[in-house]
Amino acid sequence: MIEALNPTTGEQLQTYDEMDPDEVDKAISEAHDAFDAWRRTDFGHRALLMREAARLLRDRADRYAKLMALEMGKQIGRAHV
Repeated sequence: MIEALNPTTGEQLQTYDEMDPDEVDKAISEAHDAFDAWRRTDFGHRALLMREAARLLRDRADRYAKLMALEMGKQIGRAHV
C-alpha cells in the first residue's frame, strides 16, 4: 500500500495499491506505444493538442493549485502562479 501524505500536516490524503510486475510491464509497454504514436503525429496536430492541454490547465488552475498545496505543502499563493 502506498500512502499520499500532506507533508505539512501529515494527514493521509489517499492510498494506492502497489502494482505487481505484470502491471508494471503492461504500463511500460502502453507508455512506449503512446510515445511511438505521438512521435509519428503531425506537428500541426501536436500543436493543436498542446494548446488544448494548456487551455485545460489554465481553466483548472484553482483545482491544481489546491492539489499542489495538499500534496506538496505549498502555500496556495505559490502554487497558483
